[in-house]
Parts: sequence; C-alpha cells; structure tokens
Amino acid sequence: MTSGDLANIESALGVTLPASYRAAMLVYPLDSADANSQIALRDDVKAVTAFNRFLREEFPGEWQPGYFALGNSPSGDPYFLDLDAGSAAVWSWDHETHEVVREAQDFGSWLTVQRSLERGQR
Repeated sequence: MTSGDLANIESALGVTLPASYRAAMLVYPLDSADANSQIALRDDVKAVTAFNRFLREEFPGEWQPGYFALGNSPSGDPYFLDLDAGSAAVWSWDHETHEVVREAQDFGSWLTVQRSLERGQR
C-alpha cells in the first residue's frame, strides 16, 4: 500500500490508523516469498474498506465504529484493532459466537506471530 491508499482507508472509514499498522502496510509484503494469502493482513484498499463496512452494516451494536478489521484468521474470524480504546492490542471476533478475544498485546507482537506461522506453513 501507499500513503495515499492508507489515507483513502482513513477517509472512507472515518478512522485514524495507528503508526505501527501504517508502517507495516507501507512495506507489505513483509517477506518477498509471501504470496499475500498466508498472512492475515488484507493489502487491498477496496477489500479493506469493503470488509470494514460489511462488518459495521451487518453487526451494528456488536461491531463498534472504532473497530478496524485487519483481515481474517484461517477460520474466518476477523482480526481487528479497537481504535477508540486507545489500546495497541489486536483482537479477534468469533463470527459464530461473537466473542471477542485478545490475540496480542500490540500489533507488532501479533505481526511477528503471524509471520512465523506463515513461514511454518511453507
């Protein structure tokens, strides 16, 4: 993604993306052998925007306006940041039970785990 792409996401969704997410996406893919499908980050502006809008529209009251979906787990559960909470944690939202679970203390830690999982799948 470019800085312009990230600005488009912010404008379309009315959010301010954290610096850690912006920095990672500016150099994505993080590994030249990464086919952009193994790691849990969506890297297409239209897909990121559409996914977030879908969650907001389909789950009002549950999917908070400050939630920003990064991508999905292998089981289809959205990974997200809670931008309104002032927390750097990465969360997942179970699409069947609607339970919210903290996946990592911060985006950097979560990204490290995702990259190691991706490498292990090759």
